[in-house]
Amino acid sequence: MVWSEEEIDLLKKEYPIRGDHTLSKIIPKSPNAIRIKASRLKIRKKSAIIRESLKLNDLVLPLF
Repeated sequence: MVWSEEEIDLLKKEYPIRGDHTLSKIIPKSPNAIRIKASRLKIRKKSAIIRESLKLNDLVLPLF
């Protein structure tokens, strides 16, 4: 998957505060592709984003 310079710049600027799912609506890449690219570029989410993601995951009910 090829990333443009504009997409990489946007990833560097927005990933720490928005996270992968929100950015996948802006950058035409999957949340997984965004996480992998951010990891390779050593870009981290801010702790508030991580905490919010954990809260949302807790709201998902199991299918069984």
